[in-house]
Order: sequence, then structure tokens, then C-alpha cells
Amino acid sequence: MTDLGTIQTIAIIDDDKYQAETIGDLVLDAGYRPRILEGVFRDVFALVERIRREADAAVCDHRLAHGGFASFPGAEAVAGLYRQRIPSVLLTQYFEMDADVAIRKWRPWIPVVLGRNEVAEEPELILQGLSVCQQELNGFRSPERRTQRSLIRIADTDNEGGEAVLDVFVSTWEPLTAVRIPLDVIPEELRGSATVGTYFVAMVNTDAERSADLYFDDIKAAPAAYDPGDSHD
Repeated sequence: MTDLGTIQTIAIIDDDKYQAETIGDLVLDAGYRPRILEGVFRDVFALVERIRREADAAVCDHRLAHGGFASFPGAEAVAGLYRQRIPSVLLTQYFEMDADVAIRKWRPWIPVVLGRNEVAEEPELILQGLSVCQQELNGFRSPERRTQRSLIRIADTDNEGGEAVLDVFVSTWEPLTAVRIPLDVIPEELRGSATVGTYFVAMVNTDAERSADLYFDDIKAAPAAYDPGDSHD
């Protein structure tokens, strides 16, 4: 049985009322009180504060713009909840489309992303995900979430959905497999140097099995020994 400690009320954040009620029923069946949020949110901090007042944890859909429910993605909301030490999981039915960019930029603060199809088949994954998040907030990070210093090289620059992106190789993950990341995970002062052939070093969770689960933190310029002028394929 999943141990969720003092959690009693779980907020449900979804722009689709039917989907929200479905998740709410699963939460109720598991013995917890669902709190389905309603309203229009223009500020992620307002949403986080609302949940802090009304619930102990949250399950949040990623795409929240339908019907004007929120002006920000669910990934940003879950990251904000994590930073306030509120256990949360992110749900999406667009994981393959959104993982590289829209979700990746917030992934350091999102321990668990679940597909709706996964939850439909195994509802207990929601509570397991909240437990994993709670454990990480308490200082235990699963192996696939632990980071190590890695060398990354920019192989290409592109644009996806109007957002600048980079295709990079991670030396300590699968060095022959390119991974797409949003440009804005690079510190602002380094973005001008983020050109093809440039090397950076970053903290990366290299035990992740899927590229979609990788996240990049504490990115810095690589030592001079990895100057792009010295690189070759």
C-alpha cells in the first residue's frame, strides 16, 4: 500500500470537467478527498496558493488553456507546487508531443509524469506518483532522478512551435542519441554562445531510460579544453 503520510485532500487541476471528475472518483475510491478546482487562473502563484489553502497534494493536467482555465501549462504549475513542497504529479495525453520542450523546461521539479492511458489502466499509479514526489521532497531521489555532471554538445539549433530549441548529445547518457531541449534551459547569459558545436556541462539524470525523462540543471560553459573549435564528428 502506498504511504502518503499526512495527505488527506488531493486537488484535481484540469480544464476538462469530465476528466477532472474521473480523476476525482479515483482519488475518492483510494480513500482520499478530491478537491476539483474551478475558476480562471492567470497567475501560477495564485493557483499554488489556492492549493496550499485547500489541499495537501495535487494531480494536474498539462494543457490547461482550453476554455481559458489557465494562461500557463500544467508543467509550470506542478513545478511551482514542488517548490512549495506540495506533492504533485503531472498528467498528459500529449507526452510524446510535449516532453522535449513544454515539459522539459520544468522537469527538474516534476518527479512524475503520467499518461492518461497509463492511469486508465492502472489508477494506482496516481498515488504511487504522489508518493514518489513526496519522497523526493523529503530528500530521497530515485536512481533515475539523480544527476551527475555531464558534458553536452550542441548538434543543431531549430525552432519548435515558435520556441527556440537545441538538439544536444549527452556524453554520459547515450552519446549517439540526440536530445531536444528548449533554449531557455540555458542560463540567459550563455544563450548567445549556444551555437552548433558548442560544449556545455550540466547536471543530468543520466540513469533515465527515456530521453523524455531527462532533465538539465546547473548548466555552465564547458572548460576551454572543449572549445568548439577543437571538436569534430
